[in-house]
Amino acid sequence: MMEFYAIKHKPTGHFLPKPVGYMGRGGSHVEPVDCSDNKAVPRLFENKRGAVAALTHWLKGKYVVERVGEHWSGDFYYESEEFHSVIQQSHRKRDEMEIVVLRLVEIPS
Repeated sequence: MMEFYAIKHKPTGHFLPKPVGYMGRGGSHVEPVDCSDNKAVPRLFENKRGAVAALTHWLKGKYVVERVGEHWSGDFYYESEEFHSVIQQSHRKRDEMEIVVLRLVEIPS
């Protein structure tokens, strides 16, 4: 039996999903979703420390990186500056979230 950690929204029972898509937004841009219909997969963490770190950053808001002055040479980007900002999400509340243990159990066919 394997154990993983996930982040759950207590009022709804929904989980923070695994971020999807190449070049998509990261975990700070997702919202809790119902994973019971198999359309979304909960984001799983191998240890509680990773789940705590993800929840802490998620609660701060949506992280945004803006790159200014990029120049493509064919191999590298040059002379670019990155500006990091966080867009606060007032509806995200620590007391509504919890880290739960999920156990993965093989079901014989």
